[in-house]
Amino acid sequence: MQIAARVTDQANAGEIVCTNVVRELVAGKAYLFSEREPAALKGVEEPVRLFLVGLN
Repeated sequence: MQIAARVTDQANAGEIVCTNVVRELVAGKAYLFSEREPAALKGVEEPVRLFLVGLN
């Protein structure tokens, strides 16, 4: 399953979008996260929490 490609498709031009797993892995680093609406991704049963990534 290509979840990364489906998450990337949720980003607009110039944006970086990630899942909660990525947000948790970089906790404490110089990144800010803004939660977006959960997205229904093809091949995934439940909506996925997505975050817009920015720098601190």
